[in-house]
Order: sequence, then C-alpha cells, then structure tokens
Amino acid sequence: MSFAVGVIAALGSSCLWAWSSTRFQPIVAKHGALACNMFKATLGTAFFVVALAILAGFTDVLHDLDARSTWALVASGVIGMSLGDWAYFATIQRLGVRQATLLHGTAPLFLLGFDRFGEEALGTGQIVGLILVVLGVLGVTLRRAEGTTERPARFRTGLMFGLLAALAQALGVQIASEPAHACDPLTVSTLRLGSASIGLFFLGAVGGRLRTMLSVFRDSATRIRAIEPVFLGTFLGVLTMSIAMGATPPAVAGALMSTTPIFVIPMSWWLLGEPVRGSTLFGTCVAALGVALISAA
Repeated sequence: MSFAVGVIAALGSSCLWAWSSTRFQPIVAKHGALACNMFKATLGTAFFVVALAILAGFTDVLHDLDARSTWALVASGVIGMSLGDWAYFATIQRLGVRQATLLHGTAPLFLLGFDRFGEEALGTGQIVGLILVVLGVLGVTLRRAEGTTERPARFRTGLMFGLLAALAQALGVQIASEPAHACDPLTVSTLRLGSASIGLFFLGAVGGRLRTMLSVFRDSATRIRAIEPVFLGTFLGVLTMSIAMGATPPAVAGALMSTTPIFVIPMSWWLLGEPVRGSTLFGTCVAALGVALISAA
C-alpha cells in the first residue's frame, strides 16, 4: 500500500472515531465508559470474525501470519487497547474527558521518540508536520479544557494515568507496526481487537467490576443502538487504523490518528450546536498544516 493510502486511512480512522464517540455518548452515560468499551471491543471482534470467515472462502487471509507476528499483535492489543483504554478511563474519572483527551494527544510525541531508534527514520518535513499536528490538536483540546480544577493529589494521579494512556497507545502502535506492514489488515485488526476484548474482561474481573460491566450486554435497546457506532467506529475505524499502520511509519500514523478532536469540532457544532471559537479554528489550521507537510513528504 502507498503512503498516501496510509495518510487517508489514518485520517479516516480519526473521523470515524469522532463520529462514533458522539453517537456513543448516551450509552456511556447510562452504562459507564469501561463497560461500553468492553462491549464495543467484543461486538467489533465479532464483526471481524464474521468478515474473516466470509473472506476465508475466497482468499487465504492468514497466509502471512507467523508466531512472532501473532504474539506481537496480541501484545499490541493488550497494551494499546486494554491497558491504554483502562488508563484513559481512569484519567477521565479524575480529570474529566477534556483533560484526558489533552493528555492522550501526547501519544505521537512518544512515537516520535521511538522513531529515533527505529530503522525507518522520518524526514525533517515529516517531523515538523508531526509536531504541528500535535500542537494543533493540543491547542484545540486545551481551549476546550479550560476552567477545570482538581485537588492537587487527584490531579497528579490523573496526570500519571493520562501519560500512561498515551504511552500505552504509542507502544501498541509501535509493536503492531512491523506485522501490520507484512500481514493483511483484517487479520491485524481481528487479533488486536480480540486481544483487547479479552484484556478488558480480565481487567473487569480483577477489579471486581465484571458483573456491572456486563450490564450493557443484557440491555437489548443498547445493543440495537450500538450497532451503528460499533460498525463505523470500531470495525471500520480499527480496520482503517491497521491500514494506516501498514502503510506509514508509526509516528506518522500515531500523529494522524490523534486528530480525532479536530473532527469532533464540526460534529459537535452540527449535532450539539456547540459554538466554534477563533482559537479553535487556529488550532485546526495548525494541525491541517502539519497534515499537509506529512502528506507532501
């Protein structure tokens, strides 16, 4: 796959996540973020298994998968999607969703640090573009996060969890990069999301919250309402994420996939009637310039 396809896939993934997050808000309010994430991962895995079963009759989608790639993708799913999401939701509990999103937006900086030790070093234009994307996203999110105050101890704990979430997300992308370049995106997505689903069940059991988390599975109205956002945000979103990781360097994929807050702006304006401020537009333009520099490399 070409670099341009990877860029489009990464931005498409961010857009799909922004849409599904907006649509999932009432479900999260009813059942809680961790329970909804486990439900999304489980239902999304089911979609991928069905897709693999259908395609298996036409092509050998598993022909490039070896033991090393399998374990790398399993580790990527557990670290990036299970541990990362758990830390992200812990940040939300302590600091709120806007501050959590702000901290989560630092993941590309960790990937940029990993890139210095990788075989596929980025060019100067790509590095500048990546930094502009991060600054633009952080600027937009910081403006939306103004006015939040927390006790110092709670803030420090939330900060720790937020940076852990960003690091776990970055590690997940980094670990999956090599097998994503060699394996079919559908196979990559199935293994990562399936491992994440199992990891979330384990975290729920260890934390004594599994019974509460399973409540979303018993709610028939929620199951029906969740089909659209899970299909678009989890199934298609994770699939395009795998395509992006297979076609671009990890730091580039991570930066472009961190633009979800940028896509949330027009959706919030359209669906929720939230105003768009000048500083928000400026941050969006900075991020867009960064995307342009990355794409032109």
